[in-house]
Amino acid sequence: MDGKRKFVRFKAPLHCKYSRLESNVERSVMADDISMGGMKIVAEQSAGLPTDSILNIYLLLPNRTLKVLGKTVWVKDYQDRVEAGIRFIQIYDSYKQEIYDYIFKYHPDQITQRWWHDS
Repeated sequence: MDGKRKFVRFKAPLHCKYSRLESNVERSVMADDISMGGMKIVAEQSAGLPTDSILNIYLLLPNRTLKVLGKTVWVKDYQDRVEAGIRFIQIYDSYKQEIYDYIFKYHPDQITQRWWHDS
């Protein structure tokens, strides 16, 4: 999976909400990691997240909520949770910068770790 990614993922937990396009049911989840191009979310077992679902995603940053459009590219079911890889399919460049700023401000250890690991 890592070989296909265009952006580096950072272990920067973030509260999110999502709803499938065909449903108005909104669910709260946690992003386990995030990049400028996608994220991995962890949800309850009853999340109802099939692969290839199109999602309205609300990234709940400390000072602002960003709405992006995403698509589930993989889903793994576990006994106590569901994990899903989400690729952003519609996101403003300014939102990408806000995600990076969030990581830099609230999870600077991740930036330092990537700097030394990837160089």
